[in-house]
Amino acid sequence: MKIESAYRLSLIVLIAIFAILILILYLPSGLKAVQPSNNASVVIGNPNYAEANLSIGMLSAIPNDTINTILLPGGYLFQPYVNYTYSQGPDSSAYAIAVTEAVDLNTICDADYNISSCSGINSTLFSLLSEDQNINASMILDTVKPNVYSLYTFVERNNLSNSTIYGPIVNDMKLLNLNTTNSTQLLRLLINLKEVPGVVMNKSDYSKYFGNASIIQLIDFIPPFELPFYAYPFAANNTGVTDLVSNLNEFENPIYKYVLSRFKVNVSTVCMITQTNPCNASEMNELGTKQYAAV
Repeated sequence: MKIESAYRLSLIVLIAIFAILILILYLPSGLKAVQPSNNASVVIGNPNYAEANLSIGMLSAIPNDTINTILLPGGYLFQPYVNYTYSQGPDSSAYAIAVTEAVDLNTICDADYNISSCSGINSTLFSLLSEDQNINASMILDTVKPNVYSLYTFVERNNLSNSTIYGPIVNDMKLLNLNTTNSTQLLRLLINLKEVPGVVMNKSDYSKYFGNASIIQLIDFIPPFELPFYAYPFAANNTGVTDLVSNLNEFENPIYKYVLSRFKVNVSTVCMITQTNPCNASEMNELGTKQYAAV
């Protein structure tokens, strides 16, 4: 009996120690980590603001929630590039800004052609990049070709040539099959490539089909020609343009303002509450919006 009692006492002590360790780990710091900040509660508890009608699954699958995201018609997501880091070509910040704006528009136009300036964006980007003597179009194409050929074979085998997502690869194969070594023609070819978007698969809405949230990026595009954008199939009925803002500094960037100004339709702005972006009252006023959402 004494041995059994000692065993029980030891077991009780171990359980108590384990319970104390759990409390130390999760109280109070653990609970504080998952609660919204005081600033965020200003928005959530304020009747002047309303939660945006957005899919929880889409919000959980945003590629990077510290970068502003534009939700395009047809369920496409795009995170504009705003840094003035394109240092090749003429040594001028104005040149770097112009290239960055053109690359953003060239990408968006592949996802949604119904914005201002799409009809001339390829020519604009070609004119700018023609000033860069360091671009080796032939080498870049050699890097891109294997992925394009592989995806094209997949598309043909599965009769996906007419797919909204995969269809652009047919255009790209035609371009890559052109027999030319002229550097000017190769540069135009690169700019005219259509992008095959990454596909967002999320856990929150369709876990029984796809499992954990992930993004399948089938083609790696190389700036300064294209940037990644993403197809979100479960928001395919989206007809407007929604600006999901999680970075106020980026929102105020001139390039970002320029990109937003290109859309022909009104842009709906939603403040995104994240660990680094509280969406307090002053930020909501700065954005000019009464809508918020929490990632």
